[in-house]
Amino acid sequence: MELLREEFDDFVSFLRQALALAALPPGRRRALRARRYEAAGKLARGAAAVQRAHAGCLPPLPCRPEDLEAQQERVELLAHLERVLGALGGEVSDTLLRERAELLHMGLAVAQGVEQARRDPTLSPLQRRRLGVAWQRLRAAAPVGTRLLRSASAQGLLPAPHRPDRRSGQGG
Repeated sequence: MELLREEFDDFVSFLRQALALAALPPGRRRALRARRYEAAGKLARGAAAVQRAHAGCLPPLPCRPEDLEAQQERVELLAHLERVLGALGGEVSDTLLRERAELLHMGLAVAQGVEQARRDPTLSPLQRRRLGVAWQRLRAAAPVGTRLLRSASAQGLLPAPHRPDRRSGQGG
């Protein structure tokens, strides 16, 4: 996983450098969002065509038709990248939710096993004390998780804890 993380970080660095990506200050972002840019592509294509058709009649302009076309290609690439990465971001978010839920379920299952085992009358007193200490460490490390364990067990989301039959010493 660490290699994958490094590869991803390298890819993101590559994108930042290759596309000269930069974050805007919040005020500048708000100001730019307030403008309407939907027609920019059509305007740029039209401006490039006018420059080509009437080059001899126009005063010196700040950009050439090639500059307009290159900027339009860059805008289209960034718009595509935003769509693709936005979709990927949604998939990553959904996968993260699913994986965190699985991780919690796995941890709760282990915590439940420790809780059941520490109550097992067939264990030696030393083993039960050690499991009791382990249980306390789990509770201290993840108090919310152990509360969830009790809640999940109560709601039937996890198997009910093993309750040994106190009379015979056998599971019941």
